[in-house]
Amino acid sequence: STGEATLYLFNSGAQQLFEVKAFHEERRSWFIGQTVQQDGRLLFVTPMDPLFLMLYYLIKADKEQGKFQPLDQVVLDSEYPSCPLLLKCADVKQYIQHVTEEKEIGSQKFHKYSQEKTLKWLKKKVNQTVKALKSNKISVGERALASTFINSKQITDTQE
Repeated sequence: STGEATLYLFNSGAQQLFEVKAFHEERRSWFIGQTVQQDGRLLFVTPMDPLFLMLYYLIKADKEQGKFQPLDQVVLDSEYPSCPLLLKCADVKQYIQHVTEEKEIGSQKFHKYSQEKTLKWLKKKVNQTVKALKSNKISVGERALASTFINSKQITDTQE
């Protein structure tokens, strides 16, 4: 955590979460299509997996309560009253089992943070990122070098 505030945005209906990053350069302009953004500010809106934000609430609930709970009792925050919108995101109900243990009693589901499942999920995310970078010919691994340099030794997938 950098300690810097981050802005998040939900689409209409709160089905998808986005991270908003503002880039501001003094005395800079951006050419966007046929227009010029004169003040140097540019906003990038990137889709984000809501499970990353939910992890904070799941870990906090696990430390405080240590028991299975309904998600709507876990994802609460007086400082961020919109945080329950995370539960409306399309993928949350489908993928929450990647970071929690789940029990179902009647028609209600109860969840408890699972560090083991979370680490497996994060490893899978990292492997997907590495695969995407490699498919775009971007060097990854301990020996990743700037694209302008030449690697004198070929690295195989098993060495990374």
